Formats: sequence, C-alpha cells, structure tokens
Amino acid sequence: MNWEELTANQFPEAVAKAGGVCLLPLSCIERHGHHLPLGTDMFIGHDLCRRAAALEPAIVFPDLIFTQILEARHYPGTVALDPDLILRLLDNVCREIAAMA
Repeated sequence: MNWEELTANQFPEAVAKAGGVCLLPLSCIERHGHHLPLGTDMFIGHDLCRRAAALEPAIVFPDLIFTQILEARHYPGTVALDPDLILRLLDNVCREIAAMA
C-alpha cells in the first residue's frame, strides 16, 4: 500500500492491516556516471520497499530523497542538503509517521 494513494478514509484501515508498519524509502538524487539517471537510488529504494510490502503488510511512505550525499554535491543535478537539516527532517517525518500508527 502506498501512503500517497490512500484516501483519508482508507488510511486507518490500512494502518490496522499493516499492523502499524511503515516503510520509509531513503535515497538521494545524484550523478551515477554518464549512463544512469539521477534518480537511480530512488528507484532502487522504492522498489525494495514495494517488494517488502508485497511479502508482509506495510504502508510504503513516499520517497524521501533528502539523505547525505555531500561528496557529490558539485555534480549537476545532485540534491545535497546540510546534515543537520536532514536529521531534523527525518526526525520530524518519523514522528509524523509514528503519530499515525
């Protein structure tokens, strides 16, 4: 079950069906050579969570692409946020998810 595809009315039942389990795909947007798209990590992270949710009931949260990738920030297309902001964002997102369970 994808979080963003649920309606507000469907959400409580989905949480109950998943036993309160939510998977949070973490990735980054960065250069992967000349042959792969910037979203390669995002595609892999989301697919892993989708496959896990197919095996065991879980809600898959929308992709969180803001993780640490400071070493690649000089490449075109890379999204690199400051580490303290990433931690604050992740903490806030996880608290919001936990409040729904």
